[in-house]
Amino acid sequence: MGQGQGDYTEFLQDGQSIAGAMEMNPMVPQEVPSYWMVYFGADDVDKQHQKAVGLGAQEMLPPQDFAGGRFSILSDPQGAAFGLLSMSRR
Repeated sequence: MGQGQGDYTEFLQDGQSIAGAMEMNPMVPQEVPSYWMVYFGADDVDKQHQKAVGLGAQEMLPPQDFAGGRFSILSDPQGAAFGLLSMSRR
């Protein structure tokens, strides 16, 4: 992943990326259990992030670049977390 991040494992099916996994970030408290988070593909993470916030989502992590593209993390009005993701073209 990025500098200071753990290794990222990508799962492929028929050559297409379908999931990814990495170690929990060290800044996450020890009592937080392991979890899966859904990321929705977005052509424009910033635009979709603002749209989601306008529709009631709570920003957890603002849009930002990482080695593989751009992403953000939000939660819906019921508290379920989700991400927006745009991968760089290979």
